[in-house]
Amino acid sequence: TQVQFNDGGAFGGDAGLTYNKTTDTLTFTTLAVGGSTMFRTIANSVAIGHNAGAAALDGENVIVGYQAAKGAGYGIQNVIIGSNAGYACNGYYNVIVGREAGYNTATGGDGNVFIGRNAGDTNTTGAANIFIGMGAVGVATESNQLNVGNVLKGKLSITASSGVQSAISITPTIAQTGTAGYNGLLVNVTETTTGSGAKNLLDLQVGGTSKLIVTNAGAVTTGGTITLGSGTIYGDGGTNAYLTMSTLNGRSTFALSSSYITKANTTTDIYA
Repeated sequence: TQVQFNDGGAFGGDAGLTYNKTTDTLTFTTLAVGGSTMFRTIANSVAIGHNAGAAALDGENVIVGYQAAKGAGYGIQNVIIGSNAGYACNGYYNVIVGREAGYNTATGGDGNVFIGRNAGDTNTTGAANIFIGMGAVGVATESNQLNVGNVLKGKLSITASSGVQSAISITPTIAQTGTAGYNGLLVNVTETTTGSGAKNLLDLQVGGTSKLIVTNAGAVTTGGTITLGSGTIYGDGGTNAYLTMSTLNGRSTFALSSSYITKANTTTDIYA
């Protein structure tokens, strides 16, 4: 049944607005709620809030919040929630949640996830980025970036011609006092049951070839050279030796404890 409404002084109906009494369902093509909301009739969209989606030209968007996507013209299948969120968003397939999140996302800025106040607000043409947390941003024109809380950051593509880029970086700020301590990275595995295969806490590879392995027993295997500065390699506190490295006359020197080291794969002991 078409819903009747006042259409220029006369009652009328529209096929895009119907009510099913049996299922108690109100069906509409476009829902716009709020002053100056979605000036044009855009199919299959929802806009709620003053000026929400005011300039929208494309459909299949969900826009909620004061002036959310107000300046957005083109862009489909976006979910934009929050005051001024996605204000100028002309991208496709974005999820933008938070005050002024994704504010400047332009044409080509597709498939992003911005969650948090001002998250991704500097993004323009960057696509497939994930920024979570207040003020979490990246390079405005780059794609496939990750920023979680401005602590965990990542890039899917490493393409620079100079400098050093990090695929994953963890950059916490430590400001402890007293007897506090910290771990930059903690891996804590609970082994309820294990199979017969390798059990590694860490396996760093290049092109599918392991370069550094740390097993669940703490054994370290490397495919290259371990370079040490001044420091000490300790044993287990029992009869195993420890080796101290230092520099003398510009050369690296080693001092061996009074314990002993057993050569691998032999029964020969090397004494200090």
